[in-house]
Amino acid sequence: MHLALRLFYSLLGVLPLASSTWLRIVLTIYSWTLYLSLTILVNYFEILFDVNWIKTGQNVVTGCLGTIVDFFVYISLFHYNWTFTHQRSSCQRMVDVIRTTDKTLFSMAVFSGAVLGTTLYQYSISLLYMPRLFKPQLYKAWIYVFLSYDCFLIVLQFCAILDSKTARINSLKHQIKPHTATSTRLRSLIAKKDECSKSMSSALKMYSTFIILTCLDVFCRSVHYLYIVLWGYIQSNTPGPFIFFMPFAVVSGVKLLMLVQLTQTCYKAKKSVGDFNRRLFNVVLERKDLRANETLQVIVTRWNFVEFSPGGFYQLGKGFLVSTLNSIAVYLTVLVQVSNLKSA
Repeated sequence: MHLALRLFYSLLGVLPLASSTWLRIVLTIYSWTLYLSLTILVNYFEILFDVNWIKTGQNVVTGCLGTIVDFFVYISLFHYNWTFTHQRSSCQRMVDVIRTTDKTLFSMAVFSGAVLGTTLYQYSISLLYMPRLFKPQLYKAWIYVFLSYDCFLIVLQFCAILDSKTARINSLKHQIKPHTATSTRLRSLIAKKDECSKSMSSALKMYSTFIILTCLDVFCRSVHYLYIVLWGYIQSNTPGPFIFFMPFAVVSGVKLLMLVQLTQTCYKAKKSVGDFNRRLFNVVLERKDLRANETLQVIVTRWNFVEFSPGGFYQLGKGFLVSTLNSIAVYLTVLVQVSNLKSA
């Protein structure tokens, strides 16, 4: 990882790693203190907002459901910190493989940060011009967006690890040439490819729980805030509810972008392994001397693919993205229909 990005991650509490022992201890304490204090503050402001929301006669479900869904963010961050604290050497090896020239990591981090920062600024200005400003909601929005941005950076970090291994496998694939391939050379390339695949699986195992909680948060947030937008504009005929929840709605959009990036990265990684296997099989099939090598035949016919299945619950890929969007649309439709029945 580039030194500037490593420093940026450390300042946000996302990367409590360093070369010296005392600096690692300082960063670990700083990360835990930051997340614990912000979680306590954001829940305090959330409770104040919920009480005020109910007192003003607003929809209890739309106002209080976010308090429950927020815990997906808090728990995922605490689990990530716990993993880095207890598997520091493994995490250090994972982070070290991130390429310093990874433009996707840098561009996505800057883009999402700019979008969230602009939204928070516009949100703050909108609230300041409202006649009855409720400051706890403003404070809560800033803290929650900060913690959600940290989650986004962690997902980008995982994607960067996969991208580095994907680039390595693609490089190995281009070294498989029909006319210069030998049995020893091919076995060496296969061993390097298997090492990259093993590193991908290790990274998935390390980030598995975090990814599961993040995907749940993306689904619940998307349904929740899309329902709020519809409720605010269709039923209430006023932009008030949407203004209150504008930064959270934008965070949901950024999280959907994060899900797209995650599934796309996993798809590319899986495809790179498959392309390597197919190219290897075709080269061995073309050469009679390679086909006669029994050891190479056994290795080639293994078809060792890599699967990205966090906890064994689902496969990360384009199919999962489509299924998630379909589920969001279905649950949103059910909520709208239930609201219409209650109104009737």
